[in-house]
Amino acid sequence: MADLLLSSSDVARVRFVTTRTQELAMSLRVLQHDVTGLHRSWVRSARERLAAEPAIDLGLLVALVPPEGFLADVLTPSFLSTPADLEAELAGVRALGPRVLLRDVDLLRKQPHDATVGAVLARLGAEPEVGLDRVVAAMRGYWELVLADRWGAIRRLLDADIVQRSTRLAARGLEPLLGELSPRVHLLPDRLEVAGSSYPAEHFEGGRGLLLHPSVFAGPRGLIGLQEPLVPTIIYHALGVGNLWAAEELDHEHALDDVLGRTRAQLLRATGVPASTTELACLLELSPGTVSEHLAMLRRADLVASARSGRAVLYRRTDLAQQLLDRSARCDGS
Repeated sequence: MADLLLSSSDVARVRFVTTRTQELAMSLRVLQHDVTGLHRSWVRSARERLAAEPAIDLGLLVALVPPEGFLADVLTPSFLSTPADLEAELAGVRALGPRVLLRDVDLLRKQPHDATVGAVLARLGAEPEVGLDRVVAAMRGYWELVLADRWGAIRRLLDADIVQRSTRLAARGLEPLLGELSPRVHLLPDRLEVAGSSYPAEHFEGGRGLLLHPSVFAGPRGLIGLQEPLVPTIIYHALGVGNLWAAEELDHEHALDDVLGRTRAQLLRATGVPASTTELACLLELSPGTVSEHLAMLRRADLVASARSGRAVLYRRTDLAQQLLDRSARCDGS
């Protein structure tokens, strides 16, 4: 648990924003392990493109964005509105400087990692100025190869989400909106309480405002950034992501969808990490009742298992479900 002290001035400076660098960082996590299954066509295409372009230092970026836990703040500078282009955002990465990169490396080295990642982090720690140049070059190459031609569609979806969320904020206020964006966040009278924080610190000073960042690549639990010098940011799952790659997915047949039905197949793909009924409902844009009904069927078939975590019941797919998904993926790709 961590908390961010909030003043009335912080609440007055809540704003929505979208940035390319934030989506870039979140996409790296999905590229390694698409736990929701919503980005299969993009992951397939991105991996093929990256395999054909070995000049991009993907290992460097992966070392800074592990599949779980803390990811490097240096990749995601804070902006109060969407910058004009990627180069403006990369200038923000450079402005954070070697000091932030060194702090990130120190935190990442404390997380579980393999020898390859350890070697990358050690080199960054030994030469942070050179390392920052390498990071910027890798980000630029990665963006141009796998995200630039998708940014128009992604940006339209993110903008549509902001319009809907802003309307809800005006009608209902900040507290219910934050609860809707992330089940990990609770707004108290004097602070923002964050469950499941990956930061070693427990308390963070306010006075920096608060950014709300919709993301197509955020999972159901999203991500919360609290450390200085960044503006505290809640990265949350944007509405409509399930339809983002629909046109690409039409080119592939999905045997598992035909057998189980699309909704139950989506639930299996979305339960690669434990998630509650509410989180899954938000992710797939279904009612909690509908999700609960389908989960009950999947549980009877031994395709999902449940376990209590505090007051929540979390669902995760079983080994049998994983085998079905693996076989379906092989069939889809043949």
